[in-house]
Amino acid sequence: MKLKPKQIEITNGKLLIGGSSTSTETGYTIPASVGTSGHVLTSDGTNVVFQAASGGGGGGSRPTVDTSTINSDANGTISNPNSSVLEIVYLVSGTTSTVTLPTAVNNEGLKIQIKNMLTSAVTINPPTNQTIDNGSSVSLTSQYESLTFISTDSNWVII
Repeated sequence: MKLKPKQIEITNGKLLIGGSSTSTETGYTIPASVGTSGHVLTSDGTNVVFQAASGGGGGGSRPTVDTSTINSDANGTISNPNSSVLEIVYLVSGTTSTVTLPTAVNNEGLKIQIKNMLTSAVTINPPTNQTIDNGSSVSLTSQYESLTFISTDSNWVII
């Protein structure tokens, strides 16, 4: 089966789609002006008018990203961030050897990046009854190595 391309024709100020000037199909009357900057042509099914563009998503403020340093002589536990934080970057330094992620529950989509600034290994654990890629822990064995974790709302996955 061969499909024919739709015809588009402007005749006497009317935009005809799929028909022609001799067709009985209804066309749209095109406004005589060029419109206002930022406006787009819209149709209500009968008329075509220029209107301010709306919708389309985006806008608003960008996500909050926190950068913190885990720099202590003890093991670090990452506290649960407030709900506006979507991403956290942690630089592990000092003599920290173990880091525990916050709960994945009620944090779906939260991204945590952990970078080992030490010359020794850092072990990253999930909270009790949670996993990281179905495992009990992961390690950053080299200096400057990093991993990114995302909460699935029940566990953590490495991306």
